[in-house]
Amino acid sequence: MFNKLAKATFLMVLPLAAAMVFTGCDEEEIAEVPAAEQVDLAQTEDLFSQPVQPNPLTTDPAAVIVRVNGEDITRGEIQEVMAAAMQQVAGQVPPQQLQQMQAQMYQRIRDDLISKKLLDAAMAVTNVVVSEEALAEAMDKIRANVPPGQDLEAALAASGTTLEELTENIKEQLATRQFLESKTEGITDATEAEAKEFYDANPDRFKKPESVTASHILIKFDESDTDEAKAEKKAQLEAIRADIIAETITFQDAAATNS
Repeated sequence: MFNKLAKATFLMVLPLAAAMVFTGCDEEEIAEVPAAEQVDLAQTEDLFSQPVQPNPLTTDPAAVIVRVNGEDITRGEIQEVMAAAMQQVAGQVPPQQLQQMQAQMYQRIRDDLISKKLLDAAMAVTNVVVSEEALAEAMDKIRANVPPGQDLEAALAASGTTLEELTENIKEQLATRQFLESKTEGITDATEAEAKEFYDANPDRFKKPESVTASHILIKFDESDTDEAKAEKKAQLEAIRADIIAETITFQDAAATNS
């Protein structure tokens, strides 16, 4: 689990990193797999249902979703990272919204894996080397964060991850950091005058679309509804209010789900 969570977190920062690295680089080959060979990304099973009900359109972990520079990204790779990412947000998002998030997160992780393939290709050319000292320092920091009385190796084993896998994951992240730092070395912050010049030259990029802020949660009922139906909807509102007060859901999430 340590390794999967680290991998999920690592992938979330890759789009920005890839944008920094590949601006101005030679065009990379990213090929969508023909539709007949793809799985339906909109049909993702609920990772938190017990037991998981297989979806016939998405059960094959070996199904190739996209091909980057001749390297395949499979549905299994995406779902592995997705499961770890969903577990990270499970305690922060109301259960009823988790399933709604899956299709969007599936696409995002797919894009992150594409970025990682491109980043790995660029790093292979530059041959980034992580020193033993840097790796040892990073591992020492991880061990220092293990709660007293617990053993890192035992915790990893319980989650199905080995120390070697964790070490390799940390080494990969250190190499990426070194690579990105080498690409951004010497870049200074824009001055106020430069920022204003860019703003004045690109006004459309700073326009915000109109938005609506909800201040009430409304549940509609018809005059023809029975007293029992009206009472049920009133009870629903009271339950939502109680959840907001208890902070088990935010007002914004409640409004988006129920209004």
